Amino acid sequence: MRIANLHTHSEFTFLGSLLKVEDIVGLCAFYGYNTVCIADLFSTFGFFALQKASEKEGLKPIYGIQIFVKDVEGEKSFPILLFALDSYGLKNIFMLNTLANLKFAKTSKYTLEFEDLKSHKDGLSVLVEEEILNYIDKIDLLEKTLERYKEVFKENFYIEFNYTGQKKIPLMKELLSISQLYNIKGIPACETRYRKEGKDAFDFLSLLREKSYKKNEKGRKIDLTYDYSFKTKDEFLHIFKNHPELLENLSNLVDSINVSIDLKTPKLYSFSDEKNFKNLCEERLEKFLAKKSDEEKSKYKERFEKEFNLIVEKKLENFFLLAYEIVSFLKKNKIPYGPGRGSSASSFILYLLGVTKVDPVRFNILFERFLNPARVQLPDIDIDICWKKRKILFSYLLQRFEGNIAHIATINRLFPHTLVNEISKVYRLKKEKVRLIKKFFPPASRFSIIDVLKGEKDFLEIYTSDNEIKDFIDIVMKLEGLAYHSSVHAGGIIITPERLENYASIEVSRSGDIVAQLTKDDIEDTGFVKLDLLGLRFTTIIDETRRKVKLKKIPLNDRETFEMISSGDTIGIFQLESSGMRELLKEIRPDSIEVLANTIALYRPGPIKSKMTEEYVKRRQNPSYEKEKTFGIFKDTSGILIYQEQILLLAIKFARFSWEKAEVFRKAISDKDVSAILQMKEEFILGCISNGLTEQQASRLFSIVVDFGSYAFNKAHSISYAYNAYIGAYLKKHYTLDFFVSLLNNYIGFLSKMDRYLFEIRYRGIGILPFDINSSDILFKKENNSIRPGLILIKYVGKKLAKEIVKEREENGNFKDLIDFCVRMKKKGLNIRALEYLIMAGCFDFTSAGRKNLLAIVPEVLRIISSKQSEEEKGVTELFPLDEEISTEAILKKYKIEEESEKEKLEMEFKSTDFFVTFHPLESVKEKIIDWEIDKIEKIEFLKYAVIVAFLQGIRIYKTLTDEKMAILTIFDETAGCSAVVFPKVFRKYENIIKTGEVYLFKGRCKGKKIFVEEMFELNN
Repeated sequence: MRIANLHTHSEFTFLGSLLKVEDIVGLCAFYGYNTVCIADLFSTFGFFALQKASEKEGLKPIYGIQIFVKDVEGEKSFPILLFALDSYGLKNIFMLNTLANLKFAKTSKYTLEFEDLKSHKDGLSVLVEEEILNYIDKIDLLEKTLERYKEVFKENFYIEFNYTGQKKIPLMKELLSISQLYNIKGIPACETRYRKEGKDAFDFLSLLREKSYKKNEKGRKIDLTYDYSFKTKDEFLHIFKNHPELLENLSNLVDSINVSIDLKTPKLYSFSDEKNFKNLCEERLEKFLAKKSDEEKSKYKERFEKEFNLIVEKKLENFFLLAYEIVSFLKKNKIPYGPGRGSSASSFILYLLGVTKVDPVRFNILFERFLNPARVQLPDIDIDICWKKRKILFSYLLQRFEGNIAHIATINRLFPHTLVNEISKVYRLKKEKVRLIKKFFPPASRFSIIDVLKGEKDFLEIYTSDNEIKDFIDIVMKLEGLAYHSSVHAGGIIITPERLENYASIEVSRSGDIVAQLTKDDIEDTGFVKLDLLGLRFTTIIDETRRKVKLKKIPLNDRETFEMISSGDTIGIFQLESSGMRELLKEIRPDSIEVLANTIALYRPGPIKSKMTEEYVKRRQNPSYEKEKTFGIFKDTSGILIYQEQILLLAIKFARFSWEKAEVFRKAISDKDVSAILQMKEEFILGCISNGLTEQQASRLFSIVVDFGSYAFNKAHSISYAYNAYIGAYLKKHYTLDFFVSLLNNYIGFLSKMDRYLFEIRYRGIGILPFDINSSDILFKKENNSIRPGLILIKYVGKKLAKEIVKEREENGNFKDLIDFCVRMKKKGLNIRALEYLIMAGCFDFTSAGRKNLLAIVPEVLRIISSKQSEEEKGVTELFPLDEEISTEAILKKYKIEEESEKEKLEMEFKSTDFFVTFHPLESVKEKIIDWEIDKIEKIEFLKYAVIVAFLQGIRIYKTLTDEKMAILTIFDETAGCSAVVFPKVFRKYENIIKTGEVYLFKGRCKGKKIFVEEMFELNN
């Protein structure tokens, strides 16, 4: 007898279950079920994970969903459960859930009409309980309810007997009477949302759910007096032992279900036939080979044939045609795109088609990492495109593949910071204790509580010494990592061969994007084409700079560029600008794109921690290292295993593995699957011995692969990003001013980056001119050999007003003074707040009236202008007669205000933009600290103790549990910002000198991105 608990919610009933799909499948397998089901509320996110996990455990999957439908009166709505009996039913589940999501996008409610059910009933069974219970005392409405379900679903309509504890038995007896009286079959179920030990945590999760979804059906109150714990098969059978007819109905229903999701067959959109693809590729090859030598022609032809034959064998012509169509559109519409990302740069054919810009033959990149005979999954198409024009491409794709395309989703999960914030409110934990806990979980932190307990002695001490905090943290631990809500993936898009609703549900994001209820992992496992079209600012920066200087070709071996890179002068270069990377560049001193790619691949936590990076540096600095007998596989990486491609080559050339086995071996090493690795150890060593290596050499080679292989990187990706970084570095070196203008314009709104780049520009001796209402454009611009900031940087101005100001100036000449500006701009979006901030930024310094003076007269100026404009509207033709009373000078005479100091001007500039434009306060102490050993804030996370010179921007004062004052300061130097923690003892000592707007020297211990201040001194006093 097949038994399944049909009323089971996974974490994809967002905030409505503690159980992940894999947990549910694992529990069912362990406790004797041969079938497993999930039925989430308005969600099919778990379907693909269910299929995958069920196949692994040998269980039969059942796909269900819980939706709300309007009752027979059309006034209330009630939940029902739907289950797919066959492939038609699965499609109808997707369609009904899509309709519910589309309805929510329009009305903020998910409830469907019964007519929607009628239109999509095929292949579905339905379980109804709550609506029936609602009409127990209203026989006519009860009968109408039963009749409409019977009419539509016939024998596939069941009454649900949902056992959630003894309290439910009286209601179930009522349902039994109805079932017998009206001859409707019943199905037993035990609503499941957590393991037995999860009750307390679930109660808190429910409160968070009600708060998060309080305005729609997802926030519907769950009666927490009922039991929603997982029931073993024996427990389930025991609960319903007195009702064998219900168990028999369940068994028959489960047996009748015959549906699964195909995880293997590629699902490609059809473009053309094989002949057209072949012609296209051969034309491109012929053109490419025209200027090559005979030796090169032979090498490229061999590579082409190998790739082409495998593509045809795997029937992937349409996959490559899709990539070609996308880049053709990008080129036609002059949308910049990058050289490649991920493993796509491994393909010579994609290079010929213009999809990538890195020649894989020249850079010795292995095609088989992208596609090999054993690879089952479809490769991805990853393209970096101009972030400003990404929407143009998306619009085209949505129109071109209408009905077959959607954004993919990403699942946002509950991390400790969010949980501590939210759960503490309902847990009623004291604010002081909440603050204490939150110190260890900053907003961007992705460390688990277990990680922090292991790594932070202070947190462990709090956890073990305070029972209230321990109990609270234990609750949070049970909730962390659960699905919170879905959102739109940054660049992921799915294209399907048929209408998308045949494969997945669709929802609509807040911004109106069509999103499939599929994640990146779902798509990789199921044979769909996934595009990852990421908007990248650096792609835009390179394109804008090249257009400005009209540069078409860039040599890839420019000595000056590599010297600049090797000196660590790489601020503003994507992938190369972090402090740690800059230090590594100085040690490795790249002299080619290949070595730069090695550097990028090695600057990751794994290689650094395993000492791979350190060993590579030693070998670069001393090339006489012992060369392994590896026939050139390690030749380009100084004898170090850096790339995943090297693992594949070692397995094939030495161990004589097939491509299939080599790919399994590579994946096992990347995933650190110890059992799979050990199973292949003997075969690897024997293969190497048969290939001429000694047993000792073979064992050593296996150890190298196992020890370092899990940190190996994708060479195609690394070469592509090294190529892109080199192009950017070339532009920075040879077209410095143009590069920096483009860099600044593409990072407007990123305050820390803006501050860093402006400091870098000033450091190089490039002048930053002040704001000027008659000279500043909308954005930064090059002016002689300096840079002029744009009006859009000033708060409350915005793009629209900045455009109007520049347009007015171009059409009617420069503004003479403040009054002239106000008269001309008053009806074009100018308001008092924008005017004040323009003045504070220094836009009217050319008048020599003084910023304080101009700020003082703003209200009167605007009042006079409004009055005069009102007269004009009544027929007065001369808006401003040239009399003395309305001149700026005349108005200023009424006010006696002191001139602002240079320091005050700087403070005004900072207030109006949130960063320092023309001058940084640290420059005022530059001479004083020139010989001091000062640490930079960008490096403090790697230091135990630091001496920092920084500008104090913000102060927050707190009281400890013992009622003592302490402070957390927000400080910045030219590289970054951080928090400076001043505990009570130190705070008492320095309280009188702590004030914003000053430059200090801080000394103290470092932990993460914080410095714990022990001493501090004001440097300008």
